[in-house]
Amino acid sequence: MEQLSTVFESLTYPTLNRSKRMPKAISTSSIFDALSVSPDDPIYLKMALSRSESYYYKTSQAKVTIAVKLAEIYPSATSYSLLAWIFDDLQLPEKAVIFFEKALLEVQNENTKALYELYKSLGNSYLKLNDMESAKENYHKAFTISPNSSRLLVNLGILAIQGNNWDLVQQYFKKAIELNPNNDKAWTGLAIYHQNLGDYSLAIANLEYALDLNPSNRTALLMYTSWLNNLSAKAIERLVNYQEINFDDKEISLVLIQKATEYNLLLLAQAESFKLLLLEPNNPSYLEIYNAIENKIKESNQ
Repeated sequence: MEQLSTVFESLTYPTLNRSKRMPKAISTSSIFDALSVSPDDPIYLKMALSRSESYYYKTSQAKVTIAVKLAEIYPSATSYSLLAWIFDDLQLPEKAVIFFEKALLEVQNENTKALYELYKSLGNSYLKLNDMESAKENYHKAFTISPNSSRLLVNLGILAIQGNNWDLVQQYFKKAIELNPNNDKAWTGLAIYHQNLGDYSLAIANLEYALDLNPSNRTALLMYTSWLNNLSAKAIERLVNYQEINFDDKEISLVLIQKATEYNLLLLAQAESFKLLLLEPNNPSYLEIYNAIENKIKESNQ
C-alpha cells in the first residue's frame, strides 16, 4: 500500500538502528518461516519490521499476530501504524482507530509528513465508522499540513457528500482535479455532484473519464452501469476489462452476467457464470444462474 511505504519512510524507529538493517539476501518467506518457529526472536522481528509491506501477502491471522508482537516489543509510531493499517485492510476500522491514535502520540510534531498521513488515515477510519465529526476533525488537521493534497481533497469531498453540502462537494472535487487531472476518484466525485444536479449526461461523461484513467475504479463502474439508460458495447467492454484485472470480484461478475443476459450476449454470460462456480462450487445461487443461462442458450439454438 502506498500510504504504508510513505509513512515508513518518514517515521523514525526509536528502538531500532536503521543503519544496521538485515541484509535482503534472506528471503521474506524465510523470515516469516523463522518467526513461526521463534515468534519472539528480536532479530527476525527486526527483519520483519524492515519489510513491513510483506504483511500484506500473509494470511489475516499471520499479519495480526506478527504485528501485535512487534508493537509489544517495539512500541513506536511505526509498529502502531503498521498494526492500524493491517486492521484497516481487514475492514476493522474500530481497531484501526485505536492504533492510529497510539501512533499519533508517538510521532514528533516536526515530522509533518507522518502526521499528515496518520491524520488522513484516522479520518478514513472514522468515516468508515460513520463518525462524521471525528472524520472531519482529522481531515482538517491533515489539511492544515497539506492543503494542496489532491487525495485529501477527495476525502473531504466524500465527507461533504455525506453531509449533503453540495457547494463544498463541487469545490473540493474541482480543486482536486485542478491539482491532479489524473485523479480518477475526483472525477467520480464530480460525477456524483452532477448527478445530484440532474445533469446525467455530464455525470456519465465524468465517469467515463474516471474509468479511462483507472479501469479498476469499482465505484465508478457500478455507478456507470446503473446510470446508463441504454448499456452500450463500450460499457460491456468496461465490465469485461475490470473482471480481467479483478478476477474474483463476484458482485461485478453478477452485474456483468445480468447485463450480458439482457443484451443476449449469452456466451459471455455463460462464461462469467461458470467462473463464479469455479470460485464457489457449492454456491446454489451460482449454480441456478448457470443453469438458467444454459437453458436460454438451448432455447436460442432450437
